Amino acid sequence: MAPFSDSKLMVAGSNPVWATNKFAYNTKITYINIMAYVIIKHVKKKGVELPVIMLDSHEEVWEFEKNTQALEIVNILNANSYSGSRYEVKEIK
Repeated sequence: MAPFSDSKLMVAGSNPVWATNKFAYNTKITYINIMAYVIIKHVKKKGVELPVIMLDSHEEVWEFEKNTQALEIVNILNANSYSGSRYEVKEIK
């Protein structure tokens, strides 16, 4: 997935390239907006609910390409949460 939330995937021929604010040398570039979904864990700490983005096993943001994939995990996490934490899916662009 995209390294930054404002990144776009540049497709030049069949070679996709991530771009943020860098200059692209290929003149025929098409931008495709990438939609991704993340899981937010709401943790209660001293009466205040704090949002925390879930990470994967490589300590990177756990991203999903499809909303249904993320919702399936959220339903499992919410069903097994006994500490008062709550999980939700958030769309990122």
